[in-house]
Amino acid sequence: MARATDAASLYFSLFSGGTLEGDLSVSDDDIILFDGIEFSLLFDGSDVGLSNAKLDAFALIGQNELLLSFSSKRRITGISGSVDDSDVVKFTGAQMSATTDGSFELFLTEAK
Repeated sequence: MARATDAASLYFSLFSGGTLEGDLSVSDDDIILFDGIEFSLLFDGSDVGLSNAKLDAFALIGQNELLLSFSSKRRITGISGSVDDSDVVKFTGAQMSATTDGSFELFLTEAK
């Protein structure tokens, strides 16, 4: 998927799933790109084991890198133990789009 990088691009996630214009089905673990004309998936969370994970924040920090925060504690493939709702996880994508693949690592954790 070619990604627009101009000021018209908008990246967002929904609080709950739904269907966007163009019959794009999304859930609360997805990141959506609106390029000013159409919607597409930048990140499909269910492809990387995040089904039913509510994203509460994300940042695109590189062409294939995301920082993610979740609304509740959960286990994530590739990270030992649980990720707390105050932790930040880095996702490095081998593929980013409606078919997402890549790896996770703990980026920032709350001091305990």
